[in-house]
Order: sequence, then structure tokens, then C-alpha cells
Amino acid sequence: MDIVIEENILDKFIEETDLYAPAGHRGVHNFLIQIRDLGYLWKGSHRIILYNEDCSADSDESYALYLDKRASGLKVKFK
Repeated sequence: MDIVIEENILDKFIEETDLYAPAGHRGVHNFLIQIRDLGYLWKGSHRIILYNEDCSADSDESYALYLDKRASGLKVKFK
């Protein structure tokens, strides 16, 4: 999966979500910065790794099954 976004638009979103901007939101702001930083590392192969408390798909089979179900569009809860 690729995330494709115009760099200038992403920079504008980052600026608009800065803590001191009218639409400031620390979480969204930092998330957008991380997306931009991954774009800067364009030679790398990126993965988004989700975890829940101590569980990750690499180490917990039940969490891996849960993520597979979510990826299939099923509305399930973990634990």
C-alpha cells in the first residue's frame, strides 16, 4: 500500500495543526510529521506495525488473527 500526497499540501496540514495554530492538534500534527518523515526515507520499505498492550502480530497469534479480520473489514474487538 502506498500513501501518496503532495509534499506542499502535507506541509500545509502540518503547519495548520501546529499546537499554536487555530486548528492545533498535537496528535494529528505529530502523525503528519511522521508520515512526512517516512516520505523523506523514500528508499526504504515501510511497514506500519500495530500493537495492543504487549501484543504484536509478530509475537501473538491471536493478535495476528484479529488484525487479519480487521483487514478483511470485520468489526471485531481484541480481547
